[in-house]
Amino acid sequence: MRPQTPHPRALFRTAACAAALLIPLGATLVPAAAAAPASAASTTFKAGDPATTVHGLKGEYFSMSAPGARDFDKLGGVALEPNINFPGLAGTFESTTGQSENTTARWSGFITAPEDGDYTFAASGDNGFRLFIDGKAVIDHWEPDWDNEQTSAPISLKAGEPHEFKLEMFQDTGGANMFLRWSSPKLAKQFVPESAFTPPADFEVYPVGLSVADNGTELHAVFDDKVSDYADLKNHLTIEADTTPMPVKSVTRARGGKELVVKLDAAVLKDQRVKIAYDGKGGLKAGGETVPEINRTATNNSTHRLTTKWGDKVDRNHPLPEYPRPQQVRDKWKNLNGQWEFAGPRRARSPSSARSSVSASPCRTRSSRSSPAWSATKTTCSTASSSRSRRTGPSRPTSTARATG
Repeated sequence: MRPQTPHPRALFRTAACAAALLIPLGATLVPAAAAAPASAASTTFKAGDPATTVHGLKGEYFSMSAPGARDFDKLGGVALEPNINFPGLAGTFESTTGQSENTTARWSGFITAPEDGDYTFAASGDNGFRLFIDGKAVIDHWEPDWDNEQTSAPISLKAGEPHEFKLEMFQDTGGANMFLRWSSPKLAKQFVPESAFTPPADFEVYPVGLSVADNGTELHAVFDDKVSDYADLKNHLTIEADTTPMPVKSVTRARGGKELVVKLDAAVLKDQRVKIAYDGKGGLKAGGETVPEINRTATNNSTHRLTTKWGDKVDRNHPLPEYPRPQQVRDKWKNLNGQWEFAGPRRARSPSSARSSVSASPCRTRSSRSSPAWSATKTTCSTASSSRSRRTGPSRPTSTARATG
């Protein structure tokens, strides 16, 4: 991927929709030539318009100078991340630094509270981490353990007032994760949302809005200008829902030519993380200019749930009326509820730990006099059976059993 020189329109409009962006170092993330003041805000997001105030944090991923050094030696990749909610960072480290262990990460930008209050931060990671607000360490847990949540002292924040934010972590070996939550007297403990973060002002990304439709089978890409030369785009797109590849069926243009609708071969499920990668080699253009390589996480608006053809037919108000259940198929159903008589061992054979199976005849009276441990009893059942049943288990006297086919 080649570095991209920013054009005037890109410098004027702040950039992409609020979604995670992950691209190797030296790609389309470039310093803005004329950065706005750190606290300045851009235009408000309009429906389908990729120009928006960018929310999220600048993420930087490093490899250590040596195992155990826990330093920030070699920068491998830069990302725009929505928030600190990473259940699996090993893949991110692998794709940016070329290694999943002996790595470090730094997320920086600004944090703004939704209302005045004293906020307590809670961080958990694998491995160590430290959190800075306005340059002051409020959590310092640079230790080689994992999933050991640490909390800060309450910090007074005013609504709408940005504060410098920096979170660092290191990953020695094994799995890697990082989470950050906050709470206040008026706010239940929760992940710090994407809307609370803004990246450094000189952080710029290619302006395109990406979202999954509520039906889960369409991905919408909205550009600033009319797109063209998209005939071969499907062969240069890679889409994943969590880690599952989502094949592309077709790509069409809509909304006056500024939007591309990508049809998927299967539906994205609700709450899945959707990653889109365009290799920059499909010839796609917007406003007559070549669209560079893009790697981004789309907003997932899908409401689709995983179902089966049988589950779709189930009455929500009365899901289990009677047997047979709709997903079970059998020509004839027999109700085996009732008293069962278990026969004793055959003559000259005694039960042992190696063979403890006993036979049962559910629909007749049998008197077992071959063993003093057994007594005659009368059996009942709902449906006659012409064959003898066998059950495996310790030999016991007659009991009432429930069995449904």
